[in-house]
Amino acid sequence: MRSRRNIVLRLGEVVESIEGATAVEGVRVRSSDSETSELIDATGIFVCIGLVPQTAPFQGVVELDGEHRVRVDSTLATSAEGVFAAGVVRSQSPDQLVTALADGVTAARHAHRWLAERGVDGPRER
Repeated sequence: MRSRRNIVLRLGEVVESIEGATAVEGVRVRSSDSETSELIDATGIFVCIGLVPQTAPFQGVVELDGEHRVRVDSTLATSAEGVFAAGVVRSQSPDQLVTALADGVTAARHAHRWLAERGVDGPRER
């Protein structure tokens, strides 16, 4: 990807704003070690906030894999009873928004079922 002329990787920068009235016309970025920002002309952006899942708060609570992602079964249940994981923090996640959204629905349905099986009254399924 680094060799494509229409893609510029700007590592270590913070997006301050996306400029444009009705469409992307530019992006204002600031280097993480600078006080000043720079406006970059652009017609589209893809922001990646990192490739390391932020699962440190879950260490010792649920089982993590070698990439520090939460291990889940087919219902997205973790090794801790009643705890479900969804999206990019789970093992084998393809790191895509649409998958994270689908995971959220799947995990919510299974969590609801788990609670109902234990007699915990919660929101009704529609």
